[in-house]
Formats: sequence, C-alpha cells, structure tokens
Amino acid sequence: MRKRGSLRKTSPILSFLERQIFVKAHFSFFWKIFNFQPLENEEREVLSLAIFLTKMVAIAYLSGLAGGYFTKSMSPETANLMNISLVALLPLIISLDVVKQRVGMTVEAFSRFSNDSQLVEKRTSSEELEQEYFLSRITCSVDGETLGTVRDLSQLELDGLSRNLFEKIYSRGINEFQSSLEIQFKQSVEKREIKCVLLNISDEDFFRPVSLIACMHAFNTSDRDMFKKGTEYNVFWQDIYYYLKAWLVCSIESETGNPMPINLIGLNYPDKHRPNKAKYTKAIAYIGSFIGSDKEAMNQLNNHQPTIKRMQNGLTLLLRLIEDL
Repeated sequence: MRKRGSLRKTSPILSFLERQIFVKAHFSFFWKIFNFQPLENEEREVLSLAIFLTKMVAIAYLSGLAGGYFTKSMSPETANLMNISLVALLPLIISLDVVKQRVGMTVEAFSRFSNDSQLVEKRTSSEELEQEYFLSRITCSVDGETLGTVRDLSQLELDGLSRNLFEKIYSRGINEFQSSLEIQFKQSVEKREIKCVLLNISDEDFFRPVSLIACMHAFNTSDRDMFKKGTEYNVFWQDIYYYLKAWLVCSIESETGNPMPINLIGLNYPDKHRPNKAKYTKAIAYIGSFIGSDKEAMNQLNNHQPTIKRMQNGLTLLLRLIEDL
C-alpha cells in the first residue's frame, strides 16, 4: 500500500480526469449486470475494480462453455464460425462500451472541471477586487495636512491578502500599484455617486415628462394628449419611457458591463413586426441632448456631470443597438 505522502504530484486537471475516467469508469453494459460501483475510498478502489474485472473474465469463460455446448450438434465449419464469432464479439462489445463510456465521461469531466475552475476564478477575482478596495480606502484621498502622515502600501501588513493579489503588488511594484489604486478609487467613488443620483431620480419629475417631451419631438407636435392612454401613440410613449427608466438605468448600473437586452422592451410602434425605427432614434437622440442642456432636467440629475455623461453614452449605445435590429 502506498503511503499518501509518496503519491506522485500531478496537475489538478490530470488528477481529476484520471479519477473520473479510469477509476470511476462504469462500463454501462456490464456494470448493470454486476452492479459494479467503484468506491470513493481510495484504499478500496483497487479491490472493487479487481472484483469487477474478475467477473468480466468469468462471464467470458462461461460464454465460451455455453458456446461449446450449443455448437455440439452443428457441423464443424458452423461450430468453428460460431466460436470465432463469439470470441471476437465479446471483446468488441467490451471495447465499444469502454470507448463510449470514456468519451462521454471525458467530455463530462472536462465540463465539470471547467465549471468548477470558472467558479473558483470568479470567486478569486471578486475577492481580489474587494481587497483592492480595502487598500484604496486606506491609502487614497487622505488629507495628510490635517490628519498627519498618510499611510501607503509599504507601511501596511499585506500578509492577510490573497496570494494572487500579494504577488500582483510585488510583481508590478508598490509605487505603480499604488498609482493604479488611486485611479480605481476615483472610479469607484464616481460609480457610487452615479448610482446614488440614479436611485433618487423622480419618476414624476423626470422619467415621465422627459420621455413625453421626446415623443412630442419625434412626432413634431405640442399635443400631449396625443400620447395619453388609449391612443394609438401611447405604446410609443411607453417604449421610450421604459428605455429611459429601465434600460438606461439598469445598463449603467450593470456590474458585468453588459446592457439590458432591448428585446425585453422592444419596438412596438406602430407594430412590433414593422416598427418605425426612425421615430425611436429621433426620440432617443433628443433625450441625449435634452438632459445635457435643459436646466430643469439637469437639476433633477443634481447637475452631476458624470451621471449626465454616462446617460448620454448609454443613449448613444441604445441608438446603435436599435439601428442594428
């Protein structure tokens, strides 16, 4: 019995595949007959596999005896043909079954290993980002004149950080990493400020009136009643309203950086199968210019230029997505 400390070292994926394919391989045709199920306990796996192989040899022997019994009354030529067929057929069945099982399990093993690796990578990445934010809160944007000495990375105990982040800091150099923390900190603060502005935008004072004004501009009319509930143009106002309130806000707040799929809202005027894209692009383009120039609209956005800029960029992206439909 090998000691655990003497086991050879292999890469995680090779160890995973070896166990899944060679140790835990269930030969479907035969394991259903013998109920072969390799055990998880490493010390009993070899015994379990040996018993299974012994049973396979036994059935091969019994098959040979059965073949000899049934071929007694046959002519020598027919008997020889039957015996040869039986000897050739059994290994063929085993071989095909083993190949089928191992190919299937290889694909499954790679898929499971890939999924597990992605989860670990995602968790590791999130942990690093969180720890980088911890460091930025300590070292960035501190008033040294009032507070005293500003602490930098070289003064901090970094042993508690994740290994990847620790190596990243020293591979890039403390000064260069400190500079990148400053940039990330400013971006993080700005992102939080934008979310606060978006969270407090009034539906009654911004989303509804701005979307209605954009609709009126698209149809060159000053008649607000043209878009009220029950009219044929109301669906157009609804679409523009949801693009402004839902699509734009959610796309800006997205943690993945991916915009909301526009088919969730769609283009439903005059008919979703034949939308008037020109009207939609005219209304959306107008919103971009309106929120950057109208004083009341800007007041609703706290005159926060980063928020206004992000909204304008988002609307530009929306125009491209609509044009590509």
